[in-house]
Formats: sequence, C-alpha cells, structure tokens
Amino acid sequence: YDEAAYGLVYAIAETGIVSRPLQRSELDEYYFVISGEGEVWLKDIKSQNETVTKLKPGVVVKIPCTSIVQYRNTGNTLMVLLVPTNPPYRIIGKRTSWNIEKFFENGKWKVKK
Repeated sequence: YDEAAYGLVYAIAETGIVSRPLQRSELDEYYFVISGEGEVWLKDIKSQNETVTKLKPGVVVKIPCTSIVQYRNTGNTLMVLLVPTNPPYRIIGKRTSWNIEKFFENGKWKVKK
C-alpha cells in the first residue's frame, strides 16, 4: 500500500447537468455515487467500444485513462460523486493533473450547464 498512489476529490452535478466529454490521459478515476441518480458514458479510445452505466448511490464505475467520459444527472436532486484517483491529482512544477484534460466536442449527450 502506497498512500501517495491515490488521491480523492468529489464532484457535484446539479439536476439536469450534462458534463463536457473529456479524457484524463495520465490517471484512472473511480466514480463512487454518494447521492443522486444519473448516467455515465465511456468510450474506449482504442477499441471505440461504448458503455452507458446507470448511477445511483453505492454504484462504483472505473474511469480508465484510455477512455472518454461524460456524465449526466438524470434525477431530481444533486448528484454527488466521490472520486478516488490513481495516481493522485498532483502539482508538477506549473503543470497539474487538470492540465492533462483533453476535451471533446461530441459525447453521448449534448452538454448542459
């Protein structure tokens, strides 16, 4: 066990929100649903395989760094995700893990903010 190998962040999605499709090229994430309901779409960059998983409290979905990911809140309340990462979000000089995000124009759903 290496405690420096993992990070922990959270995401809150308001009712009706649809995230921008993105890929984080250097880390894997896990979406652990604390509250709310939604869906997450994954598209593997190499195989082009796509999956949609329903999100509800207790569900955990692995988001590999080889996938494009997009999520949406389909419920009537906030959707709260606990997001362990491997490796952790970190600062390397002026570059952070947030800088490794690659955004895409088209995902499974139209983006709603």
